[in-house]
Amino acid sequence: MFAKLFGKKSDHPMKDIKRTQALLNDLSRNDAFKLVTELTAWIESVALSEEFRLADQFPVLCLLDETAQPYARKLAYEYFTLPDMNTYHGRRLRQAMGNFYHNTVTAYLTMIHRCCNADKGAAAIKVHLPLMVARAVCLMREQVKYAAAHYGPYDDRIWHHLAQLCGHAEQQQYLDVSLKLYPTLVSTTTVKSEAGQLVAWYSCGINSLNPQSMHLAERLIAQYGNTLEISARPTGKVLFGIDLAHPSTPVRISQEAALHTSMRYICPADMQVRLEALIKILKKNIVPQELNLGGTFAAESVLDAAQHILTYLIDPPVRQNKRLALSTVIDVVAGFENVLGFCSGQSVVDYPSMQWVLENVSSSGFCAVLPNRRAEGLCIGTLLGIQTAAVQKPGVAIVRRMLRDAEGRLQVGVETLANQVSEVTLQQSAAGRFENDQSALWLHSGIEDGTVRLLMQPDTFLMQRSLKTCFAGKNYLMIPAQLQENGLDYDLASFRVIEQEEAEKQD
Repeated sequence: MFAKLFGKKSDHPMKDIKRTQALLNDLSRNDAFKLVTELTAWIESVALSEEFRLADQFPVLCLLDETAQPYARKLAYEYFTLPDMNTYHGRRLRQAMGNFYHNTVTAYLTMIHRCCNADKGAAAIKVHLPLMVARAVCLMREQVKYAAAHYGPYDDRIWHHLAQLCGHAEQQQYLDVSLKLYPTLVSTTTVKSEAGQLVAWYSCGINSLNPQSMHLAERLIAQYGNTLEISARPTGKVLFGIDLAHPSTPVRISQEAALHTSMRYICPADMQVRLEALIKILKKNIVPQELNLGGTFAAESVLDAAQHILTYLIDPPVRQNKRLALSTVIDVVAGFENVLGFCSGQSVVDYPSMQWVLENVSSSGFCAVLPNRRAEGLCIGTLLGIQTAAVQKPGVAIVRRMLRDAEGRLQVGVETLANQVSEVTLQQSAAGRFENDQSALWLHSGIEDGTVRLLMQPDTFLMQRSLKTCFAGKNYLMIPAQLQENGLDYDLASFRVIEQEEAEKQD
């Protein structure tokens, strides 16, 4: 197909902007997927061609990229609002978008390299270096996002490229040059802002988010990207850092950390203020019109992403318990209904079950590495029933982190909610009578402080509704305290409990 389209090496049909525009005019705009796929191949061809003069290559690449952008945004919204991203269509979208951003990043990096090495025609486009660099960094973020959406590995040379680009922008003093990233965008940006957004977003625990939340977190950080500061000395309370001399995955840095001349520190202090104000609005079930989320999303979903970012800015999760290497096999079932039956004492063979080999454990959870065939259907927030051969009592846990390695195996980080649970029947009172009995799981963590936690059917918990139940031969009035988590197919809630006398039970 490529040979038919592009012909011989010396006869490239897009060697100038007019011929490229003529080809674009012939493209059908009715199918966004087909258009983006077509332009991905064209961008790759332009980047790899050695016959281009740099002064011609730059405008051609820009035209192809700018033509693709609105259609790429349309596909992004389609992908991140799919009910199930693991369908054939979801995988097809993710692969197409990943290829588009990979090829476009590679094309810009190739041109930046030629320009910085004073290739023929470099002087004519040197004025556009800030734009090329800003676009390359912005597109890197998208490239990582589509790999992360599958919890998959990504090209970690991105951090090497980012360090090089930031270093060059500093030396040539265009780090703060204001520019419009694409003609259709209203707001302006800088290389500093785009670099800060990539580091801040990646450093906010993206492998503990579901794909839609990853996207919303990236969009929210981009919304307030101009508040990020990059400096050679640490300032502010919370910092992320990149090492220009020894580039690697971005790290969190405390103010007490030793200073290095090659380190660049990113402070998002003003972003915290903006997010706190936004969260107040989102809690009223209002999504401000000025938010550029790439489409319409529920206020609840945006709120979850905003609160996640804010948590990492203010008080990021820190591992409190030491991991111990341990190779042991556990039986696992997934989903509330399966977990309920499993924990009620029925045989594991009655449910779609898996056997996982643990890599390490701590007092709060464990990590397992699963072959690809055993990872289907898992996502962040999946409820698990777990049981080891040594301990014949089932417990419950939740998938909190996922990351796929280069071999395609899925590393799953799991938080253990309770090592032992019991099924209980919940009753709610209406007009003096009990009705709507529902099964739930009582998490064994003691009731010394007067509260217990229950795993309930989804959308069951209401702050205005007290419940009654029987546990270990005693009757309790359950007064709602807090909905701790509204999961995929469960409510995790805490209740204040009051033991009732036998007479009250019969009332």
